[in-house]
Amino acid sequence: YGDHRDLHLCDRRQRQMCIRDSINAEYGPDLGFVVALVNQKRREQFEQAWKELAPELDFKLVDDTARNVITASDAVMLASGTVALECMLLKRPMVVGYRVNAFTAFLAKRLLKTKYVSLPNILADDELVKEYLQDECTPDNLFTEVSRLLESDNKPMLDKFTEMHHWIRKDADQQAANAVLKLIEK
Repeated sequence: YGDHRDLHLCDRRQRQMCIRDSINAEYGPDLGFVVALVNQKRREQFEQAWKELAPELDFKLVDDTARNVITASDAVMLASGTVALECMLLKRPMVVGYRVNAFTAFLAKRLLKTKYVSLPNILADDELVKEYLQDECTPDNLFTEVSRLLESDNKPMLDKFTEMHHWIRKDADQQAANAVLKLIEK
């Protein structure tokens, strides 16, 4: 990906510009970032963060549901949560990136008994979706994984998503209750 291997030498702003240039060199103008914003408050929060952290990146902001944006996407980068389950049910390749403050991370490591944070991985008890948490949640890692997702047909992941979708539809309420009980018992 061009100068991607040299990104560790860049400061934060240079690093972001290197990633943007790598994206443009690899995918050209056909690659875009679309962000679904559920309300005006989220739009304002995102625009503020965008202006402060990555003004050189181009985003298309839409006032629409995440479902419609996910459906139109070739790959999805998301924070862990119910949107990961929605992405799985829509059979879209994804990568999960998530950071919390250090104290919350400290507590979570001691209190949670699950190996994974994204619902597809928890339900499968396997890493179907790459998870980048805390210090691993970097632009480099996310770029590399999204690139891999865009360059692959993702057949094993999508086949497993289809299998899990069929599994979830059968006695969904009972299975959800059992999954929650299993997590509580651990």
